[in-house]
Amino acid sequence: MSCCRRRENRDVQHGSGLTDEHTLSVKELRVRFQTHIRSEKSRGITVADAAERLKRDGPNALTPPKQTPEILKFLKAFMNWLIIMLLVSGTFSIVAYLLDRTVPLNLYLCLLLSADAVVSPASSISF
Repeated sequence: MSCCRRRENRDVQHGSGLTDEHTLSVKELRVRFQTHIRSEKSRGITVADAAERLKRDGPNALTPPKQTPEILKFLKAFMNWLIIMLLVSGTFSIVAYLLDRTVPLNLYLCLLLSADAVVSPASSISF
């Protein structure tokens, strides 16, 4: 138990983002946050205290969540098995066209399958 308590104290002291406020007593909370627990006794903090806390702790703002780049979203859409089948079918069609150029249907089929394989993932991405 003592090793866990030491680790919690170290995490709070070093600002690792872990909080232990839920384990503290009311008196310990009052001391840590330098405030009154009962609202009728509390008058808020002074402007000087607010400025000092802003300087010490920084602004009260959340960091924005990490966003995935649009190119990675587009490339991830190609991991769909249907898109992979379209690309493989388009590859077979172009190979068939190159082996026998008298049948242009294989070329048209290759272009259609390849276009569908590229347009379908692009249309599913919300910009």
